[in-house]
Amino acid sequence: MDLKKNMEKITLSEAIEGVKKLIPIKPFGEQGDGESFYIQKEDEGCTFFYDKRQYTREEVIEQMCRYFENKVIENGQCRIPPISLAWTDVHLEHREKIEN
Repeated sequence: MDLKKNMEKITLSEAIEGVKKLIPIKPFGEQGDGESFYIQKEDEGCTFFYDKRQYTREEVIEQMCRYFENKVIENGQCRIPPISLAWTDVHLEHREKIEN
């Protein structure tokens, strides 16, 4: 059974723009103390740093799960590494194609 069959395929750029709208966040350098920010590198993806003083890890993960519930990033992935101290990091990045 192909679980991706009924999923909406989106590009990495579409995913990045969609996630920016989920939870209020500013580009790096425009954020204030204790505010979340993101760093976007052209053609490499985007890393979101959600400050834990603003949003709990659970809140961030819940929003990501809702957003990606029926979506799949073509040749990309959303990755949330293990717990960090100050931020919940969310990486939207390219994924190497896995050959079977």
